[in-house]
Amino acid sequence: PKSPLRDDALWEAAQLEEAQGRWQRALRRYRQLLAKRDYPLLKAGSYNSVYVDDAQLRRGEITWKRLRRPRRALEIFRQLRDDFPHSRLRDDAQLHIAVIIRGLGQDVRACDALVLLLRRFPDGNRCRRARALQKQWRCKNLKTISK
Repeated sequence: PKSPLRDDALWEAAQLEEAQGRWQRALRRYRQLLAKRDYPLLKAGSYNSVYVDDAQLRRGEITWKRLRRPRRALEIFRQLRDDFPHSRLRDDAQLHIAVIIRGLGQDVRACDALVLLLRRFPDGNRCRRARALQKQWRCKNLKTISK
């Protein structure tokens, strides 16, 4: 448990569980990774594993796509977006949020979620996809974020 390779082992174990379709077991491994999330006392750095935000993203994707629990997945993705300020995956989470909301039949809110992505993460790698979805979904708020 105190091995410096513990996080690597948990990540690999979760990946193996996913490959075998054992969704609940994979989620448990990802939660174990997240449980080790540390907060520095002086906010002068981070002691988090490199897998922490990836584990949160995978939790959301499994919950949404495999377990078909979109509302629970929304909570997980919002937590990634809001509670992981240095993660490069925050825009991925926001894009998933928009797609899930659209799947729930809330088109206006989905378009608003795309605008939020483009405003909060203008340099993110999901901006191109967000713009394409705005056009595809015929969002009325398209003009407010065009680049």
